[in-house]
Amino acid sequence: MRLQNSLFIVAAMLASSPSPVLAFEASAESWQQAEKCSALHVSGPVAVELSVKNQTAEKARWVWLDLTTRTTKLYAELAPGEEISQPSYAGHFWLLLTGLDRVEFSKCALPSEKHGRRRR
Repeated sequence: MRLQNSLFIVAAMLASSPSPVLAFEASAESWQQAEKCSALHVSGPVAVELSVKNQTAEKARWVWLDLTTRTTKLYAELAPGEEISQPSYAGHFWLLLTGLDRVEFSKCALPSEKHGRRRR
């Protein structure tokens, strides 16, 4: 009974989470890249729109490295060839993962003249 209650609580917590935390251990190198990315933009929140396309032959996961909590968060699963538009903020660092957490692509969100806009 105690195990059932624990499983129910964990399931309820995951269901209420806006973006689930992944069981993915980002490498020290990925966290260093995320910190460098964050340091590139320090002038306040600037919204950006990222485009990402899964150019692999397998399903991929689009993941944000949250420096505040040091966790990775799943935002999308992409089929081969699928492309999405991802709202983000300048200084956020993203990874596209395939297979057994193999990094296929990394992206540092930076403001651009075309897509960047200051959040009010």
